[in-house]
Amino acid sequence: MAARIATDKDYDQIRKIWTYCFNEGEEVENCYFENKYRAENTVVAELNGDVVASIHLNQHTIKLGNREENVSYVVGVSTLPEARGKGMMKSLMNLSFEEMYNRGQNVSILMPIDFRLYRRFGFENCYDMIEHRINIEDLSAFRIERDFRKAKESDIDNLIDIYNKSNRRLNGYTVRGKQRYENMFKEVAADGGHIYICSDCGVYDGYVIYAINEGKFFVREVYFSNTNALKSILAFIYNHNTQCDKVVIMEDVRNTIGNTLKNPKTSESLLKPFMMGRVVNIGECFRNMVDYLENNYNYSDKLGCFEESVTIAIKDDYINQNTVNYRLSFEGNLYSCDKLEYDEEKSDIVLNINQISQLIFGYKDIDDVLDLYDKEINEEKLDILRKVFVKKRNHINEYD
Repeated sequence: MAARIATDKDYDQIRKIWTYCFNEGEEVENCYFENKYRAENTVVAELNGDVVASIHLNQHTIKLGNREENVSYVVGVSTLPEARGKGMMKSLMNLSFEEMYNRGQNVSILMPIDFRLYRRFGFENCYDMIEHRINIEDLSAFRIERDFRKAKESDIDNLIDIYNKSNRRLNGYTVRGKQRYENMFKEVAADGGHIYICSDCGVYDGYVIYAINEGKFFVREVYFSNTNALKSILAFIYNHNTQCDKVVIMEDVRNTIGNTLKNPKTSESLLKPFMMGRVVNIGECFRNMVDYLENNYNYSDKLGCFEESVTIAIKDDYINQNTVNYRLSFEGNLYSCDKLEYDEEKSDIVLNINQISQLIFGYKDIDDVLDLYDKEINEEKLDILRKVFVKKRNHINEYD
């Protein structure tokens, strides 16, 4: 068995694996392979000269904290049945991590079918979504105060503007450009869906992507720059009441839709784990964090002391460069991050890569980690980490 980066000659075998494992239908599959698949972003494993397993590393940019990070979005993790149980995934993941590290990527994301499969590789849940299940009659009180029309590719600049305004206070979302929306139009069409955009006095301020299937109005994506636009979108949905009786809407953790419903008690809103994240290069993540603190904060004002440091021991079973101690030091307005040899005895706290990934992504703060994993740390050191690792409102809505 050999793992390697795919070449153009592997296309037919890679697509055969995808068809067998995902069975999405020819139109959806064609859309993916025509618009997203790239051989150079695919890792494959061979058995007896045939490609029998693959991982796709689709390239995205996310806004994580104050930085834009180029990331590999891990999708299409798949193995033909004759090769299962032979350790293919471990080899493919090892090569994937090596490829990400060599590309200078600091973090990676993955949408899991089963969280248990990927936790052992260091991925951990870093994003949630709220799924609203609504009886369409519960939207009857909303009134349309916007002009709606079916969106066209000429609207892409307006869609990007709405998306950016809606996400500006969130963390971890994908940075979308024209090509992403061009692909989205193709994806939605292949899936039998629709994109509608709304405007107020010529100013575009909301859009909704949805599909209608078996009496259910499923909203894949809804973004708006103000709540009046949202209320009009909810009224737009209600106007399909002769076609549908149930509505399902996916929303970020701010729960703006849930708080806008007239009687949320009659609806069901479920917080669901959505996307996993993983640190690929912990050294760069810490250096970026230190640079941000140095440029934006006065340490003595924020932490109430003049000189202090904290040492974190980090264990990573797959990326050896991440198994290290890092000492974060603060002196006045000077911040530093020093890489040290791994030594649990010389650290203030020991964290594995899953735990540090949730902290770097801002999905959890240090108190969450201490409570969840029964960790202990000196209170003075803890006070530093409380300022370094701040919980954020994470959101991403990519299905790749």
